[in-house]
Amino acid sequence: MILVDGNNLAYRYKRPPFVVFNKKTKHMEPVYKSAAGFPTGSIFGVLQSLIGLVKHCKDPHVVVAWDSKHNLRKSEKGYKANRNHAHDGFIVEQMIVLHEVLPFYGFSSVKEFGYEADDIAFNFSKKYTDVIFISNDIDWMQFIDRRKRNCVYKQKEFYNTNPFNYDYRIYHSVVGSRKDNVIGIPYFKKKIAEKLAMKYTSIKTLIENESGNYPKFKQLERVLYNNYDLLTLKRIPGIFKKVRKAAYSSILTAKINRYYTIDSKLDDQIHDLWSNHAK
Repeated sequence: MILVDGNNLAYRYKRPPFVVFNKKTKHMEPVYKSAAGFPTGSIFGVLQSLIGLVKHCKDPHVVVAWDSKHNLRKSEKGYKANRNHAHDGFIVEQMIVLHEVLPFYGFSSVKEFGYEADDIAFNFSKKYTDVIFISNDIDWMQFIDRRKRNCVYKQKEFYNTNPFNYDYRIYHSVVGSRKDNVIGIPYFKKKIAEKLAMKYTSIKTLIENESGNYPKFKQLERVLYNNYDLLTLKRIPGIFKKVRKAAYSSILTAKINRYYTIDSKLDDQIHDLWSNHAK
């Protein structure tokens, strides 16, 4: 099985030649559009990338995981607040369409209210073996499991061993995470945090055993617990029943559909399908 980080893949097409800088608005705008003006660059790019993955990994079973718009973690003040998506509407629109149409091209698609693609990947990593996780997000390295033969494909390279030999949640609870806007203990040395994260797998035992050496752990106990909770991926009840499965049960039919219907008319086909769905 191949499990793809849909958001991560879609946002790769928010750069030239798929977008161009508009000097008047001072924002990036899509280059590829349908006759009706609907942006299609990410849709084409994602579909072609998925086809390439199937050919490269030689696995026809692909599941694409998406972030929910209503993310329960984002209810926490400050979480990912440093990410400005105010002018990413044309990417978001295409991700909504992709979730709807991927099953018609032989791919499964899954999104769950309140959860991120990371949570979905976590659930799949606990249940299945021989999974190839596809994402440039460094957080996905935690899904590598040699016993289950689960690996990560990142930037054209397979990783069978996690290069970060420590507990991800402990480490970033202490030092914070710039990309997720998680505020850790100010000026805490990363090397020390790494050693502690290799020693402990629970924030409670870390605070209990190391507060004597590092008084800030006790002083900022609530911050550490809050960070740990934010960074802990969640179990999703019934997630495997909610996968939007491929519309084609035959692998051969799905392959034919992938290779022969991604043509110049796809943009209008997708726009028409989404317009009807919206009604």
